[in-house]
Amino acid sequence: MGLLASALGLLRTMDESLFMPTAHYTVAAQQVVILEHGRNPSTDYYLAPRCAQPDALPCTRIDIQRTAPADELIPAGSFVVIVRYLNSSWADQLHRLRGQLAGVAYFMDDDLPAACNAAELPLRYRYKIHRLFHRQRAALSALCSEVWVSTRPLAEKYAVVHPVLLPPAPLLPSDTAQPLVYFYHGSASHRTELRWLRDIVAAVQEEEPRLTFIAIGDDAVRRLYAPLPRTLVLHPMAWETYRDSLPALNHHIGLAPLLPGRFNTGRSVTRFFDFTRLGAAGVYTDVAPYADVIHHGQDGLLLPNHQDAWRRAILDLAASPQLRAALAGNASRRMAQLGTEVRPLLSS
Repeated sequence: MGLLASALGLLRTMDESLFMPTAHYTVAAQQVVILEHGRNPSTDYYLAPRCAQPDALPCTRIDIQRTAPADELIPAGSFVVIVRYLNSSWADQLHRLRGQLAGVAYFMDDDLPAACNAAELPLRYRYKIHRLFHRQRAALSALCSEVWVSTRPLAEKYAVVHPVLLPPAPLLPSDTAQPLVYFYHGSASHRTELRWLRDIVAAVQEEEPRLTFIAIGDDAVRRLYAPLPRTLVLHPMAWETYRDSLPALNHHIGLAPLLPGRFNTGRSVTRFFDFTRLGAAGVYTDVAPYADVIHHGQDGLLLPNHQDAWRRAILDLAASPQLRAALAGNASRRMAQLGTEVRPLLSS
């Protein structure tokens, strides 16, 4: 409780003024280097569209959260744009390279000076701003030659630093045509399968940029998949929500691995019904109950539990809309056939 009280006291007394940029540079700009704390909408909406213009200087984006400073990352003649946040190691690097830089701009698209005193914001978020903005204000003042802001109210509030107003621009078109979704809809009883799939998903995401992977899970599952690009972990939901709402999302390839285990011996074939209802082609472990219902290569794929075989199958399905459509269409007909075989629960 003492630490929390100390943190709250510290954040409530933060100075809400913006730093004054004092640096001056004379080197001609040869390229732009954008320093960002993780990929973010600030860069995508305000900077990337301008970097993509035909007459723009070459632009490089560096994630300072994941990339250690190195001289070769910022060549001579670089105009550096700091997006929102700066850490100490990158501040020190910029100080060392000042003589070869063409300029340093600080871009702000929220009122970060006021954020630490905003009681309505979460404490963790306010502390992040304290650590990566407030603590760096002296370094930002010494390094920056100009300030860029996103809105007129910010420009008016901090007029003393003569900020440049930089309105947002439409996102650049994605390089990936026809995004595809493959998914695993296991529950809390499927942790073994979720861990087994992780290496497969990592390899697939590296090889095929069109693919997004969706899983359902708790915070542990979210942490497991968080380092992988284009992965979404949905919070566990009520059955009615799953049944009625998930068809609103695109589903192209469903995964149903079934690893050996006492609990798994009693699994049923309902995943086949779920995938078919969602219009997805299914990939299943070649064991009962799936092997009792699915015809390999016709209404689904049956595979051994070899990770490379699953990786190849996912990539093959991603590359062949014809195969996906054929498997999903045949599965739909197979499910309709199974529906005709349903008998009354009780008959008169």
